[in-house]
Amino acid sequence: MRWSVFICLICKIPNRVSVCESCWAQLHRLQTPYVRREEPFRIRSLFTWGEDSGRALPWLLHSLKGSADPERWLPLAQLFVRQFRSSPTAQLLPVPGQTADHAAGWAQALSLASGLKLAPPLLRRLNESSWIQKRLVRRERQKIRFAATQPCMKYTPLVLVDDVITTGSTARAVYTALNRPLGFEVWCLVDRRPCGGSW
Repeated sequence: MRWSVFICLICKIPNRVSVCESCWAQLHRLQTPYVRREEPFRIRSLFTWGEDSGRALPWLLHSLKGSADPERWLPLAQLFVRQFRSSPTAQLLPVPGQTADHAAGWAQALSLASGLKLAPPLLRRLNESSWIQKRLVRRERQKIRFAATQPCMKYTPLVLVDDVITTGSTARAVYTALNRPLGFEVWCLVDRRPCGGSW
């Protein structure tokens, strides 16, 4: 029998799975599933960024950035789904990306792991050519805006999917653009707000 060969997302050593056993154990130790209530919606995260995060989380995020391949995200999506219950009618909406859309890969993996459907494209970024989000300071992030491309299903629980939440400006901009849908949540892999302070 022939085995598929992957490169571990964290340590970059060839392996039979996308995260090797040693790195997976390290991620399990770092795992801090958390639900944060930020009025008027909830944010669920699998990891929180802290001083004890070591190098595993930064390396993991760096490896996944730009990857829309759900197979790379699937082990983390399965771990996420085991930690959190969701409405069986919820739909997953990835944050629209500028170029390589890693939020789409994360959303597809969460869909595979949970059985939840992906929402149709509901958003487009405004002024997307004028900024690179990771380089923006808090005040600039608050200027991020989206426009709805079609009406939101007001009574369908909607889950915004992003890999990292830092200030929460993107989530608030999406929530506003979609006319404040009921049952709105955010699912992210890493919550960085302990480093970034409050919204």
